[in-house]
Amino acid sequence: MADRVDTGAVQQEVLRHRAQCVGCRSKLPPRGLAWVHRDASGVEHVVCDTCFRAGTFPEELRPEGYLTAIQKAELEARARAEAEAEALSVEAVESVAHSVAQSLAETLARSVEETAAAAARKAREEADAYAAAIANPPEPTVDIAPLEAGTLVGTEALTAAPGGSGATDPVPDPVSDPVPDPTAASDEGLPEPVVAWSASEELFQGPPVRVGDGSESPRAKPRIRDAARASEPDPVPLTVRAGRAQPSDAIGRVLMAAENRGLVWLGPRTTPEGRTVDHVALSPNGVWLVKTEPPATGRIERRDVGDWFTAEPRLYVGDQDRSEVAVTSAADEVSVARALVASPLESLPIYRVLCFADVPPAWIERPFEFQGMWVTWSRHLIEPMLATVHIQRAEVSRLASVLDRILTRA
Repeated sequence: MADRVDTGAVQQEVLRHRAQCVGCRSKLPPRGLAWVHRDASGVEHVVCDTCFRAGTFPEELRPEGYLTAIQKAELEARARAEAEAEALSVEAVESVAHSVAQSLAETLARSVEETAAAAARKAREEADAYAAAIANPPEPTVDIAPLEAGTLVGTEALTAAPGGSGATDPVPDPVSDPVPDPTAASDEGLPEPVVAWSASEELFQGPPVRVGDGSESPRAKPRIRDAARASEPDPVPLTVRAGRAQPSDAIGRVLMAAENRGLVWLGPRTTPEGRTVDHVALSPNGVWLVKTEPPATGRIERRDVGDWFTAEPRLYVGDQDRSEVAVTSAADEVSVARALVASPLESLPIYRVLCFADVPPAWIERPFEFQGMWVTWSRHLIEPMLATVHIQRAEVSRLASVLDRILTRA
């Protein structure tokens, strides 16, 4: 209970029960501060703090010499004004006014001077830029349609026109080399243009089509991306590929199969703190920590087991509560983030995924988020990793080599 303030007739106390103010007739809740007066018969008269400050309560309950808050403020303001009037003289007022006027004049002069200097500097820069543009006119450019994502990263040399040399041509590979069009020889011998790889063309492309096994007809016209894709560097560095074991589960095989789309699968890794991650992958949009789960035994869903006032989301697989997996995954992310401090990968985002090897239909509608962790299955694991492109393939390969040195193989 708060200390009581003795005012003679009324004391400030913490109410033990509901009461009604004798001034404004408002109901006061228990455990609140109020002003209480007890008469000779022991009857309590309660006054709320607002009525006590304004003085709107019966005269018989007021303490001797009581002043309302408004009266006190008026007295204090009047005393302060009288003290200031006595302290200031005519000379002091004139001195203060002169100093304020001088300060305003100096500030205004400084502002005008800075504005004039900035305008003159901008005019000089515009004149210099105009003179440089006249002296060095730009070369004429040819307008081409822009790419959806990224720019051309290289060019390919034009191939020789057919029939220009009597030397024997090498036998083309039916898988890697495109099948030429028989009717292309009549088009004045010009080769097809070659366009280098771009992010928008690489994403969500299906597995390569194999031609030449006899079961499919050859393509009538070569795809313009085949030559550029064949010349692209392997995104998996040699340090990662050397000694890397083949994946032992379906999720690892899915990640390894996506390496031709710009992903680098590092396999199971262990942090310097001793925490082991099932699968670590580096994609064009960040570092992915994948925790594997066996095939689901029931419906995968997020349930709220709390009451009406407190939410308590839990992760259920069938009738089994698997919410502790999110805590383990969060600890893995923290350990990996500590290991990447002061490295080129420190600024890259880290994503956590709980991936099931297989899920029957209707047991999960779509991937969802649970406590910062994405819950999905193997068929929908790769799309988020390639949904956006922040780093190009060469940079992914370089950063994968750094990550290979930081996280040891499990």
